[in-house]
Amino acid sequence: MPVVSVYTTFDGVALRDGVDITPEGVVEKLRAGQMPTLSQPSPGDFYQVYRGIAERAPGGKAPPIVSIHVTAKLSGTQNSAALARRMCPDLDITIVDSGTGSMGAGFMVLKAARAAQAGMDRDQVVAIARRAAAQACFYLLVPDLAFIHHAGRLGKAAVWLGQSLSLAPVLSVSDGVVVPYRLSRSKDRALHALATAAARRYRRDQPMWAAAVHVDAENDARLVLDEVAGLFQLEEKHLRHAGAAVSAVLGPGTVGLCMLPA
Repeated sequence: MPVVSVYTTFDGVALRDGVDITPEGVVEKLRAGQMPTLSQPSPGDFYQVYRGIAERAPGGKAPPIVSIHVTAKLSGTQNSAALARRMCPDLDITIVDSGTGSMGAGFMVLKAARAAQAGMDRDQVVAIARRAAAQACFYLLVPDLAFIHHAGRLGKAAVWLGQSLSLAPVLSVSDGVVVPYRLSRSKDRALHALATAAARRYRRDQPMWAAAVHVDAENDARLVLDEVAGLFQLEEKHLRHAGAAVSAVLGPGTVGLCMLPA
């Protein structure tokens, strides 16, 4: 499945997420005190991918393309994709805003890809992706808000700066932006809050997908996933290190919980 990478820039060198730098490489630089900047892919990056899909199509007939992206409220990626679509007037390209990021968007991609593999048409695939966007949740324990503040992704959570030095802030990605969910008095309570937040949102007997995403905090993420597995009937569960760009934005020690009805 084609992926168009976001750029993470350290010391003036732009590095493609998952191509030129790994998440572990980002964490190493962050722990050394280097603060990155992020930039969206260019329209040309998307153009190359869209054209590549068309050129590889059997019989030369390009299939409809469903292009799913990180929330437009936190990134200009979707705008680049829209510009590239104008450069390809002969292709059938539908752009979908995930309203979230990381495995929240990843679950949408999985749902859409499986629908396409099952033979559903473009409109059905897009409807499934958008329904997933409306049903998903994404909660985050972000121990150090300096990284997300530097990246300009704080939104309403900015009011917590200077207040959370001895507290563990839990954030939520809601309607495409990062907002405060609660402050916990310890990391353990904050990790527990990720699971209880999901328990408040969904029925316990509802089949679910769950993903614990972390930035150099695998043991903490595993604890969250194990707790969620005890609360819900999980049809799928994933334990993943966040990608390079997400790691750069959120910083080491971050643990996120993404959930979606199966």
